Amino acid sequence: MQKTCSMNPLKQKMTMKKNSFLWAALSMTAALVMTACSSDDNDMTEAPVAPSTSKTIPYTVTVGGDEATTRATVDGNNKTLRFATGDKLYITGTNIKGVLDLQDGGAGETSNVTFSGNLEYTGEGSPADGLSLTATLVSAQQTVGTQVSVNAAGAVTVNYPTTAYCSSINDAVQKYSNLTGTSTYGARAFTLTQQTAFLNFVITFEDATTTGTELTAVVNNNSSNICSASVTTETVSENVVAKFVLPVAAGTTLSSAKVTMGSKAAISFGASQKLTGKVYNVEKTQAAPALNLTSPAVGQVIGNDGKNYNYASLPSGVTAVAKICYVSGSDVLALALADETGTMYWSTAISTCAAHTPAFTGGTWLLASRDQWEKMGAIQGSQTYTALRDGFEGVGGTNMQSVGYWSSTEASSSYAYYYYFGNSNWGYTGKDSERFRVRACLAFYAPKAAAEATAEDKGKLIGTDGKIYATKAAATAAGTTAVAKIIYIGTTGHATYSHGLALALTDESSSTMYWQDAINACSAKNTSTRVTNATWLLASKEQWEKMGAIQSSQTYTALRDGFSSVGGSNMRSSGYWSSTEAGSSYAYYYYFGNSNWGYTGKNSESFYVRACLAF
Repeated sequence: MQKTCSMNPLKQKMTMKKNSFLWAALSMTAALVMTACSSDDNDMTEAPVAPSTSKTIPYTVTVGGDEATTRATVDGNNKTLRFATGDKLYITGTNIKGVLDLQDGGAGETSNVTFSGNLEYTGEGSPADGLSLTATLVSAQQTVGTQVSVNAAGAVTVNYPTTAYCSSINDAVQKYSNLTGTSTYGARAFTLTQQTAFLNFVITFEDATTTGTELTAVVNNNSSNICSASVTTETVSENVVAKFVLPVAAGTTLSSAKVTMGSKAAISFGASQKLTGKVYNVEKTQAAPALNLTSPAVGQVIGNDGKNYNYASLPSGVTAVAKICYVSGSDVLALALADETGTMYWSTAISTCAAHTPAFTGGTWLLASRDQWEKMGAIQGSQTYTALRDGFEGVGGTNMQSVGYWSSTEASSSYAYYYYFGNSNWGYTGKDSERFRVRACLAFYAPKAAAEATAEDKGKLIGTDGKIYATKAAATAAGTTAVAKIIYIGTTGHATYSHGLALALTDESSSTMYWQDAINACSAKNTSTRVTNATWLLASKEQWEKMGAIQSSQTYTALRDGFSSVGGSNMRSSGYWSSTEAGSSYAYYYYFGNSNWGYTGKNSESFYVRACLAF
């Protein structure tokens, strides 16, 4: 018989409850194991990406405001500013950005134009009407990545130039404007203002810099260079100038600002000020350094700073430009350390030497006269010329050659003197028939009164201050104006001014005049062009003859043709009045076409007039 076992009902209930707890525990353990496995799996599998919330929103705005600040381009008068085809408006704000295009009809307008495009919005919901936005205009001439940069948020930054200048205000405005404005999303309208300042440089050179010269212009502010680049000089209204524009960020504060043109002296510009978004005209003059010689001696050099040095003691940063070859009191003559390029005709030699650089206030570059060459050692039949010719290599220069060198002294209207450094001989030849070497001379002397003039001052100029100058440029540098060329030293026949005679650099008129009008015109110069300790007059026959207007003599040609070389106008091959009367109705005249004196009726014929200065 099989035995059947039965469980106590209470015990059975307790056993079932125990088994339920055990299953729960096992289930929790399994869950923990599965969770741990799932964590291991995540190390190898990317987490799911949430769906994008970015929205593309069509957007149109108007841009208006001040014509002087709202634009992409600027016209020739720098006043009327206009939008151009291709202009874009960059919009940025919190969770929003986009680029809008100028719409049809906007090109050529100055304000109230429309831009349209799409904005990308990544915020929740829709943009609030009060959401702050910034708009920046990028003109059609601004290249992203070059003139401007745009970051991931859509903000625009202008990349101001540091190694190049703009050629004009128009060019600068087109490429480097920073026109920005703020508004709200709901307003859909912006007023843009300029955040770039434009430094418009016009540097006028008074130091003999020539047109077409390339110079490195360095703009320095607060002891730091902000831009360095090459510019080329040009001629504007007969002046040599350098024109360039430097855009900088508005808000920049100028402090000890200066611009340096090549190796020339730095030019300070502008008082300490904070720049705003407008054009600042920087119009400055590059003056020549002053020639400041201290106890000059033959053999010393003159530096580009205008001071004299022993060559072995030349300071660092100073370049020797000339060697002193003659000293007598305050008179100093120096020669450039090298010849001008090639050989040339006489007139070209004159102009080339006058343009030699660097120029100096108080001294002048010129083609030496025969007298000046002789003072420096170029003497007929003397061996002193060899020391002059061969004395430049020792001071960093190039010796002269054993060939002919021009002087500025004329032998006649068509001939001029030259010195031959191969055999110590002077000669003369046609100004335009032969070419010789040229070495520029730097002349420096303390101006002396015309009343102290000696024979060696003939050919020099008298300024309105009554002092003697080597050239018109030297007179101008001293603050006066050269008005007459010294022709004669000796008794003048004038009761008060009896030391010498000079002639005006030009005729009184391009037309002829009657005798009494000639007398009056010369006398009137004592009011219009007064010269200290001298008097203007119409030269007498005797005074004309003292100056070279002699009957049947060729001396008249040097007198007639001797003014163009000093910046004046030669006299004509025609008749010129004298003040000498040949009776109550007649007066003498000299004919510069054939060296003849004659007389005629004061009111029956008219002649040219050249005023004489007695000093």
